[in-house]
Amino acid sequence: MLRYVVFMSFHKTISLFISFFVLNSFFIYAQTNATNYQRLDDNQQTKTAAIEELNNRYKLILKQLPSDYKDEYKELYEEMQDEKLKTIENDAYSFNDALQNYFNVILAEIKRGNPSLPIDKIPFYVSRDYSPNAVTSLDGSIAFNLALLANCKNESQVAFVICHELAHHQSKHPARSVKKMFDVLYSKKSQKELKQIARSEYNTYEKAEEYLKNAVYDSRRHGREYEEQADSLAVIFMSNTRYNAAESAGCLMMLDQIDSVLFTPNFDLATIFSTPQYPFKKSWIEEEETMFGSGKRVFDGQLDKDSLKTHPSCQKRAILATNLAKASAVKSATNNPQTDALFSSIQQKAEFETLIAAYDFDNVDYALFQTLKSLQNQPNNIFLNAYVGHCLNAVYDGQKTHKLSKIVSVASKNKPKKYQAFLRFLNTMSLPEIAAVNYNFLQKQDKNYQKDEFFLYTLLVSAQNANKNNDVETYKDLYLTMFPKGSHYDMVSKM
Repeated sequence: MLRYVVFMSFHKTISLFISFFVLNSFFIYAQTNATNYQRLDDNQQTKTAAIEELNNRYKLILKQLPSDYKDEYKELYEEMQDEKLKTIENDAYSFNDALQNYFNVILAEIKRGNPSLPIDKIPFYVSRDYSPNAVTSLDGSIAFNLALLANCKNESQVAFVICHELAHHQSKHPARSVKKMFDVLYSKKSQKELKQIARSEYNTYEKAEEYLKNAVYDSRRHGREYEEQADSLAVIFMSNTRYNAAESAGCLMMLDQIDSVLFTPNFDLATIFSTPQYPFKKSWIEEEETMFGSGKRVFDGQLDKDSLKTHPSCQKRAILATNLAKASAVKSATNNPQTDALFSSIQQKAEFETLIAAYDFDNVDYALFQTLKSLQNQPNNIFLNAYVGHCLNAVYDGQKTHKLSKIVSVASKNKPKKYQAFLRFLNTMSLPEIAAVNYNFLQKQDKNYQKDEFFLYTLLVSAQNANKNNDVETYKDLYLTMFPKGSHYDMVSKM
């Protein structure tokens, strides 16, 4: 799952999230209430400094391009700079002080134990991307996705990921990978080979495709070797710190299972959404029969899945990491040097920010699925209950405006089977059914949740979608009374 890349791409500006104001003393929540979640804000000075640093760094890079493929490198770096600027300006990176400080402490500890590492010269980004990953780019920067932090078991696993990316940086793996790619595409040898293929009389396209496919596969084979090298170096880096190097194996095992875990529900849709007023319908999740029976294709499951991976089996890598960690064990090592409580707090922030990012990137189905999973562990969390309604309101709007396909995927066969059933649920319900399911779900929650602005506003919108006119007036009056400076006051007053 960990890998180096040429550059990252993000799809959409992340919108500002609603803020919570509670003004009536009768309805006040304690500010420490973890269920009353507030979106993490950015330090604008840090963000501005990051943009300035990025521009200066690329000016220097463009002055020091390799002599081979100079024009190709220049074009690539210019694309990367443009992409990174868009990523920062569109709030796809987080410049929140709490998150920045947490990672800075980890980086400082790694630097303390490995003084030769140029950590202070490596741009480090905290990414709101909702895929559990971390990347080292050709430009020398490292990005750590909050979704990966949300799935780590402790700070030592976070440190291993960072050490892994630092190992890619130190070994110049991205640069070596791009050089191999350019050799395949632009070297005199490759151009000669492709010209000979072009002059052939038969199967010209197929021969060219086979040539390039073999070259790409060879490149990926080297990529798998790079991953093992990065793992080994990462364990060595960790062994010089207070972190528990043995957690490198735990992190790799987590990554080995992450794809399956992410799309395996720990919830039952009927249990969550069925109410006496509006029972759940099995037809919403039933798979349609096709002329090919189950719809399974002839070649499904017969491909060598590892042949397309950019990394070897994480289980194999975990064994190697375990053996290396044993040889370099440190008695003073600990899983969470910054305290267990701080890790839990930061991890929950990362979890919630990931849900919001998925929604803002127009992956509402994924946002709702992960919210429902989180809700099973925190059933009384006001934010999570409200976010279920928030996502279903978006599904309602998507269907009403005929734009559902832009925010909800179809239940295609290439998706995990249980996730397919979830997608059928979102795609099968009619407009009135979506409204009724959402309204009744929110209605059955603890009435005290209505003291929360986000929950109350979400409930109000769901009542309007379900044509519950009396309730709309009740919730509207309640909102205007409780939140005269609320985020949606103007909109609610016009409802």
